[in-house]
Amino acid sequence: MSKLQKFLSERADNTHVTLEWKELNYKMRIKDSKQSRFMKPVYNNKSILDNVSGKAVSGELLAIMGPTGCGK
Repeated sequence: MSKLQKFLSERADNTHVTLEWKELNYKMRIKDSKQSRFMKPVYNNKSILDNVSGKAVSGELLAIMGPTGCGK
């Protein structure tokens, strides 16, 4: 076994990582094409994430799902 393989196997056996997020919010400014006029654009805030919480733990499967083109 090479030094790299040994290092990776020891690291994999002893390392547990948890990634956790709470109350995550994200808003974007979106141009409103119906209200905008030439040289006077109108923007609205669109909520993309609203108080999203979650956790990803080592050794578990995490899937981010959504339709095509949604920006996963």
